[in-house]
Amino acid sequence: LNAPPFAIDNGDGTYSGFQGDLLRRLSQFALEDDYNLTFVLSPSPTQYNEALNLVASDCNTTANPNPREECDRFDLIVGDYYCNADRSLRVDFSPTWLRTTMSAIKLAEFEGKGITTLTELTFAGGTACVPEGAYLSEVVKAKFPGASYNDCPDPAACIERLKSGVCQLYADDELALKYRALNDRSLEVTREQFNTQYIVWPLSEKMNPQHSRLLKKWMYKSVANATLDELSYDYFEVKFCPLGLSGPNCDQDCDPIHGLSDRDGRCICSSTKWTGADCSVEVEEDLNTYPPWEIAMCYSFFGINTLAVLVCASWIYWQRNTQQVKVWQPFFLYLVLLGCLVSSSSIIPAVQQSSEGNGNVPACMVFPWLFSVGFSITFGSLFAKIRRVYILFKAAVTMNRVTVTVKETFLIVCAITSVDILICMIWTIVDPLSWQRIVKRADNFA
Repeated sequence: LNAPPFAIDNGDGTYSGFQGDLLRRLSQFALEDDYNLTFVLSPSPTQYNEALNLVASDCNTTANPNPREECDRFDLIVGDYYCNADRSLRVDFSPTWLRTTMSAIKLAEFEGKGITTLTELTFAGGTACVPEGAYLSEVVKAKFPGASYNDCPDPAACIERLKSGVCQLYADDELALKYRALNDRSLEVTREQFNTQYIVWPLSEKMNPQHSRLLKKWMYKSVANATLDELSYDYFEVKFCPLGLSGPNCDQDCDPIHGLSDRDGRCICSSTKWTGADCSVEVEEDLNTYPPWEIAMCYSFFGINTLAVLVCASWIYWQRNTQQVKVWQPFFLYLVLLGCLVSSSSIIPAVQQSSEGNGNVPACMVFPWLFSVGFSITFGSLFAKIRRVYILFKAAVTMNRVTVTVKETFLIVCAITSVDILICMIWTIVDPLSWQRIVKRADNFA
């Protein structure tokens, strides 16, 4: 029964595939027991039920119209048949040579979106492709009656209809679907599995009893010496390089702890913490801190500002006895410079960025304290001087003599600054700023 990869008709009277290899292994087991086992193969009908009729015990009946002479020609059907109750009444079965389930396949490009299982297909009212006339089709339709179905004459037609959008999923034997996904990267087998099945060969009940017993013995031997496991791996499993190796020929290194080879031989790191062609280079944690050149620039600006303040303060002190400086009131000029120095010093705690864990860090609240207090001293002094000028000019209009003392003006500066101090104090006590690191990307290895 031509059904890749279980049986592949080579077109020259020979067959390859899983069952072709299994037949050759059985012949080898027979030779070990001094038997010459030869299989005379003939192509069977393309439909499973029609092929089964050729070895069934109910020939020449309404259910099986094949003449008895036709049924007596064959001893077994070399095909991937599910054993079920109805078939057991009509034929004998070989030992189980594979275990499988029913599943579905989808287009891999739609991973993460769209319909991915037959259960979802049922609720969405979608269409699934199924092989026409197969026992599997009956099971799928009975289990998911809410879906629509498109019967395909053969698996190749189902795949073509899946890719053209006629159906969203193609339901079939999981092993057959794995084989197709193995050879076609655009396909992906879903994780939905249902109705475990056991694959057997239908045997004619008229088969020579001695031949039947020996055939079953050699099939059991293929189970015992892991022949079936070997063939299953060759035909249905993705081939990966051994642990610690990668490359198209598995001749390159891949760190066995931090990497694994994929189906293309590429060494894929198990975590973003590791990189390199062989996943042996550890990636340093990116703390997203200020680069050193930015910190150096901030300190440089603060140094320039401090130098400017010192130069201005020195000049005021040097010229303190001149009439022009006396009129400007040196005391308040010093206060303006002090406020500038205090507010600009807030840049120092602003660039502090290291802490163990999350929580209160003194540098966090020092920044608003320095900036606010420095701002209040600077503009409080300017406001006090403007108020003094205003009082003097207002008194000049009425030709009155007034005196605004330094102490009186300084108290105004203190009043303005105390408001900022009070606000910062409440802020610090009730809800202080806290240092926190936000992780933007992580994996299982953090």
